[in-house]
Amino acid sequence: PSDDAFDGKFHKLDVRVARRDVGVRHRTGYFAVKDQAPDEKERRAIIAELLSSPLDASQIGIQASAEPVPSKTGAFRVVLRIDVADLHLERRDDRWAGTLDLAIRVESSKQKSVDLRTAALNFSESDFRTALTRGLVLEETLTTDRATDRVRIGLQDRSTGFAGSVSLPLTTK
Repeated sequence: PSDDAFDGKFHKLDVRVARRDVGVRHRTGYFAVKDQAPDEKERRAIIAELLSSPLDASQIGIQASAEPVPSKTGAFRVVLRIDVADLHLERRDDRWAGTLDLAIRVESSKQKSVDLRTAALNFSESDFRTALTRGLVLEETLTTDRATDRVRIGLQDRSTGFAGSVSLPLTTK
């Protein structure tokens, strides 16, 4: 159904073919219910689960790397490459838009709550095509006072609730 036809009602399907010697099997109909985005409480619960789980979530593909920042002790440059094909982006005028929540937690951090960042995505057609091929690249700089530490990264598409997560070591060389 089109977006304006999600009325929550049952819609009958009637399938006819021009040939007489053909049998047709099909569903009798469908409920036109649009998937609902998770609310704020559900989103925060998903992010908390992503950061506490030892397993990586894979609904959104993420590649990550971390390198020490040579000029700053305990600082690391973390680069994320996100699979844009796994995100729900809507076409608005001549752009592709969506929203992504990102949470990063350094294992040694004493913070009880996690800083949740929201990224508004807004691609031109050409940037969207490039991102589909190369991925969406995000960079963060993190600091730790340990020689060896770990970082846990979780992200979630706000409109679908789909998530991805990854852990990586932070090691000074």
